[in-house]
Amino acid sequence: MSAVALACEGPYDLVAMRSLICELASGVVSFREVFPAADATGSEGGWAKLIERLKRLFNGDANVFFEMPLFDGDDAISHLIIHFDADIAEEAANYQGIKFKKANTELERIELIILMIQSIIDDSGEDFDISKIIYAIPSPCTEGWLLLSCSPENYTPLMPSKDAKSALKRIHPGCLNTTKKYDQACKEIWKGAEKNKGKSVGLQRFTINVEESGF
Repeated sequence: MSAVALACEGPYDLVAMRSLICELASGVVSFREVFPAADATGSEGGWAKLIERLKRLFNGDANVFFEMPLFDGDDAISHLIIHFDADIAEEAANYQGIKFKKANTELERIELIILMIQSIIDDSGEDFDISKIIYAIPSPCTEGWLLLSCSPENYTPLMPSKDAKSALKRIHPGCLNTTKKYDQACKEIWKGAEKNKGKSVGLQRFTINVEESGF
């Protein structure tokens, strides 16, 4: 059994990423939630809080976190999957003092967020193996990847996040009402992720990285 750690913007993102990884993985995967907690409510998430959680992780001893199982008999953590929605690219640029261009492509937005994460690690001064990190950066947000997987004709990477959420709710009414309903929808929708990944650089990269990780 593979063991991976998850750090996501919010509870719904956590649900979606767990479900997508299980769909892509070749074996059984166990998860350790770095952020938010598995039973967190919507108010406990957010990109700013995730940044602070990552700072605490890397300013501690992140290597020990990977090497020590949570319970006796558990596998050690092999990878940390970090999720940020691509719609926070402007905030990521501001974090690094980089001028943000409104006409950014999906790839440019992804790279801004990756640079932000790497700067958090660099600022900690910890000698951390970044090959253990897999970036999950859906564009424009998690619901965008879900929309691409179930209705690719309605998806574009730079569409507003609110439009992606609205379209998903029309196709799967009630899916955003509770994390339980969201989980049920994700398990159905992700079956189309592999087939439609070519329309999103972020999803294509993520699926390849998960598959190559040997989960």
